[in-house]
Amino acid sequence: MALASLTLSSEAIRRKVIGTCGVPEHLLSALEHPSDSIKAASLRCFLSLSRSVKQLRSSLKDVELWKLLLKLLAVSSTELLRESSAVVCNIILDFSPGNEMLVEERVLSRLVDLTRHEDTAVRVNAVWGLMVW
Repeated sequence: MALASLTLSSEAIRRKVIGTCGVPEHLLSALEHPSDSIKAASLRCFLSLSRSVKQLRSSLKDVELWKLLLKLLAVSSTELLRESSAVVCNIILDFSPGNEMLVEERVLSRLVDLTRHEDTAVRVNAVWGLMVW
């Protein structure tokens, strides 16, 4: 959570965090942790980091975040759906290298499904993801 807060609004801090001791790889491994709380915290960090066009095109591309996002969009946990769908909104942008992979893997049909989810935040993220694509 601290990393997510630190990187929320400063590109300079995002660069420092990304360049520190393999942070993206550690965050990626946290997405495979059994605890949903740890996964959600990692997703919040990725959400902050994915606000940077430069990071989307380099560091975040290298860790292939999109693969785990696809898995997380299929879970039943509303918290994880909320967080992962928010990250997808940043990664599905047309200038992001992850865009092609997400579209090829039919993330758009999953976003359409999520527009009917019971949780308002999940629905809003799904609609936003479809709009920015």
